[in-house]
Amino acid sequence: MTGTVPFEEALAARLSLIKPSHSQVEECLEKRPPRISPGMADLVKKLKSNNIDVFLVSGGFRHMIKLVAFELGIPPENITANQLLFGTLGEYVGFDPKEPTSRSGGKAKAVQQIKQDHGYKIVVMIGDGTTGLEIE
Repeated sequence: MTGTVPFEEALAARLSLIKPSHSQVEECLEKRPPRISPGMADLVKKLKSNNIDVFLVSGGFRHMIKLVAFELGIPPENITANQLLFGTLGEYVGFDPKEPTSRSGGKAKAVQQIKQDHGYKIVVMIGDGTTGLEIE
């Protein structure tokens, strides 16, 4: 992103304000399940029918993203997303800083890692936000 505050600092600041518990996240998902953009399910189905691997790289949170991935038939191992961390009582304790999407330029790093791990020379990306513009 092009702001003056690095993404990871902005993410930490926002989460420290709301401190979402595990039960709050689950309740939110029940009341407002993630929606899939029109045509996306058909696109993923078509890609998979042509033996094209599909990955989901998101700056969102894995709790939400895994539902979208499941709906689209994308396996959990093909997801890169931020991971909320909870304590033994379900209280918010932070987020996983090892996830590439938790840092500025993280989507680009995640895509590079996917290319390296799978030997892809070319990838096609579809995005809905400005952080995807960092990917070459």
